[in-house]
Amino acid sequence: MTTNNKHIKEALLTKMFEKTKEIPLGTEICTSELMKLVSNDSSYKDGNYTYDGVSLKMKDMFDLDYKYKTQAKKHGIIIDDTIHAGEVLGMPFHIGFLIKEIK
Repeated sequence: MTTNNKHIKEALLTKMFEKTKEIPLGTEICTSELMKLVSNDSSYKDGNYTYDGVSLKMKDMFDLDYKYKTQAKKHGIIIDDTIHAGEVLGMPFHIGFLIKEIK
């Protein structure tokens, strides 16, 4: 995915914010799981994630994770991403956070 496909990322983020509002409060989920929930087809192969036929490189995954977490409040979603603070767990988009509040 390139910057020319910014609209694809934005559409994916919109779906993720909408889906989050359907998830019960207190649920632990991670960005990659949320992406799977809004996709009809998802896979990982050779360092690339694919959601609904769109290939995402590792940089794209980091970018989507960052944007989701920093824009959630603007969409009325309060998350707690401190539940695994200080732990060494892996890629940030695979690390769970809690859905605390939805406005």
